Amino acid sequence: PQTIDGTGGIGITDLQVENGINAFKTMTIRLTVNDPRILNTRPEYAKMSTLQGEFLIIYGWSNPSTVPGYDSTSPPIFETDPNQPERLMLRVPTGNMDTGGYWSAQRMNITGYDFSFNELGQMEVSLKLMGKTQMFLATTRMNTISNTWRKLMGTYDYEGDGAELDTFGTIKITKVDGSEVDLTEAALNEQRSYFEDLSSVAGFSLADVNIDNKSLDQALVELTAQSETLSESEQAERNRVIEASIKRRRERESLGYPYTPGISVTQKTIRQVRVDQAGDVSQEGEVDDAAGPDEESTGFKPITDYKSKIVYYYLGWVMDGIKLSISDRNRNS
Repeated sequence: PQTIDGTGGIGITDLQVENGINAFKTMTIRLTVNDPRILNTRPEYAKMSTLQGEFLIIYGWSNPSTVPGYDSTSPPIFETDPNQPERLMLRVPTGNMDTGGYWSAQRMNITGYDFSFNELGQMEVSLKLMGKTQMFLATTRMNTISNTWRKLMGTYDYEGDGAELDTFGTIKITKVDGSEVDLTEAALNEQRSYFEDLSSVAGFSLADVNIDNKSLDQALVELTAQSETLSESEQAERNRVIEASIKRRRERESLGYPYTPGISVTQKTIRQVRVDQAGDVSQEGEVDDAAGPDEESTGFKPITDYKSKIVYYYLGWVMDGIKLSISDRNRNS
């Protein structure tokens, strides 16, 4: 739309929205600037030459309420800011929630721009925009985040040897108010935040990961390194606990995303561990690879254990894992 200016101001010539199966959602906006001097006085227009500059784009029908039977939310209009009455504000729901498909709003970032002049001396501006998540995905090399992603998903695997059964459930998200929630609750809160009526979790982001003020990668290394050597009686008791935990794990897996990162397969294993002269498990806990799984060799004893490995990932956690890995990579940037 034209601004109130005798010289004609700036007008939006064209808005092109592109979606595709093999491509991210992108927008191309073309503007005509009748008086280039406005770029020196209006910072929002000078920002058009800043790569990754963020804009809120609202497009679609401006008056869908005139359509018979339309009962969804109308596009936002200016209203008085209750905190600063001298200013105006907009309440803009994003994510195409309750718009009836007639209009949409999304935060987009500039990924490219072009300035030129036409035969009338007017400046023509072409902006290419992409959402921040899509922009990071498009510009991030997978090998820079794959290790963190594998470590995160690997916390759901169980290798025995006295390690924790499910370190995935111990990872915490620190919210703005300083309180902590686990990954499942954090993912649920983010899903809920997409609905404007749930103001209690509005603006919550799963990417705000924090474990004792460490980066995600550092925390995962410490979590996966935790293990202990158990005596035979301790191992037997632990096995009973693990069997009950495996049952609960299967119940949670049946609920789907975001309660677990995927579906796992568990198998019972026999491993040979070193024992002392009294027949108790040695603190070194060395494994005898030469002996068969059910054989007792000199100085070693078979111990029943379990191994669990994820074999199917839920798409929700695949994408959330990428989001967390990218966030961790840009933690200090």
